[in-house]
Amino acid sequence: MNGTEILSNQMSDLKVNFLTGAYTRLWESWGEKNISPAYNKFYYLTKGRFMISISGKEYEGRPGQLFLLPSSSLQTYHAYQDDTAEKYWIHCTFSCGERDLTEIVSLSPFVQVDNPEYLASLFREILDCAGSSDLPRVLRQKELLTRLLIYYIEHSDTVPTMIPQEPKILNVIHYIEKSYAEEITLEKLSEIAHFNPRYFIRYFKKNTGLSPMDYVLNLWLNKAKKLLQETGLPVQEIAELSGFKSAYYFSRVFKARIGYPPLRYRYIATVSQRDSRKQVKI
Repeated sequence: MNGTEILSNQMSDLKVNFLTGAYTRLWESWGEKNISPAYNKFYYLTKGRFMISISGKEYEGRPGQLFLLPSSSLQTYHAYQDDTAEKYWIHCTFSCGERDLTEIVSLSPFVQVDNPEYLASLFREILDCAGSSDLPRVLRQKELLTRLLIYYIEHSDTVPTMIPQEPKILNVIHYIEKSYAEEITLEKLSEIAHFNPRYFIRYFKKNTGLSPMDYVLNLWLNKAKKLLQETGLPVQEIAELSGFKSAYYFSRVFKARIGYPPLRYRYIATVSQRDSRKQVKI
């Protein structure tokens, strides 16, 4: 298993969550100094400019730039006195187990938007679903926020920040990858690493961000997502090919971890891929 596959496995149970957002005008008094929120922020500037500092690096935001301010980063930003800027903004989280996605990968502080109409429509639709208790609209908002994240990642330089290098951990991961369809026990994984099970759990989690069995489960889910996206196989067959013992258990875990039932995920992935292809043509 290479670094990209390990990273993909860590993100297998990614959950996106919208907190709040709006389209606002940045008056002269707008700004914050040295804050470190526990959520991510998307800023998409449409008019004017503003100053922004992320973890000590300063940028001047201009129209057509989409910023992502990572959770827990040190942030300072303010409007300019001679300029009235306008922007879309969203506060959100991207949970991967006990960590946020921005703790697992390092993304560019901003990307240059190559399709302003598409991006503005994403923000408008996400904000239009805000505050709704209607289940289809709640799911639709998560779907759209996922598309926004996909757009950002596709246009960003992505650097993994948590790829394990310890030989013992890599040996365990290689075994999991090779034997994922067999019965994998904590005792067997501990034996491979030459640790007692209790210490092994802590050691593995320190190096990967996940417990051993969560890592196994994420591997199964990752393989299932790939099959859902690339094939038309029924859920029962995908469950068996991915390592799950039953379609019922697979569907229950998939919805709990991913946020959607398997077939809904297949639909969302198909629509996202189609929109991405349209965007490239434009």
